[in-house]
Amino acid sequence: MSPAVVIATKHFYWCFVAMTTPVVLWQKGIFPMMQVNEMLVKLEPKKWRTVRIGTYSSMEEFLQALSSGGFRISPSAADILKKTPLAQAETEIELVLVNPRNLGFTERPRRDEIYNRAQELGLDLLPAEVGPQLRLQYADQLRDELLMIGMDPIADSGRYLREFYVERDEQGHWLGAYWGLPSEVWHLDSLWVFTPHKRD
Repeated sequence: MSPAVVIATKHFYWCFVAMTTPVVLWQKGIFPMMQVNEMLVKLEPKKWRTVRIGTYSSMEEFLQALSSGGFRISPSAADILKKTPLAQAETEIELVLVNPRNLGFTERPRRDEIYNRAQELGLDLLPAEVGPQLRLQYADQLRDELLMIGMDPIADSGRYLREFYVERDEQGHWLGAYWGLPSEVWHLDSLWVFTPHKRD
């Protein structure tokens, strides 16, 4: 297996590795755009992991669990946690991990463009509770990995929109919150967590 494929399978859970997305194949003249559009529609995300929500009846219990686990919470994340609704029943949610390259972007996209493309390809946004639950349940996160949670943004106490992320750096395991503006531009290699759309 080539180094490029090793990196891709370690970080990107999609049918194409980072350097061979359908759009790149089109740019290299391997496929016409019509076929590329069909390929994008038919991409099947692979399950990365699952997470359980609804495991705590109150945010106080949730925060105690995070604290007991040694997880760190940024001030912005602590702010929007106060407004994060908790599921009333335990539910297991399937997660997939993608980046903008996997979604077919060749230039840095806005957050709303990432969400629109993900939904076009059969992915849904996650309940906000997935952010802190993933932090709690992903203790073996890779060093220097940062995962954005694909969710509807929550307004903080200053009325700024925020979205959860989970990160591990030299200081430990973090639950944080970035700006959630639709116009916010993201790197092509940024990692996003979504869930597959449930078919009836």
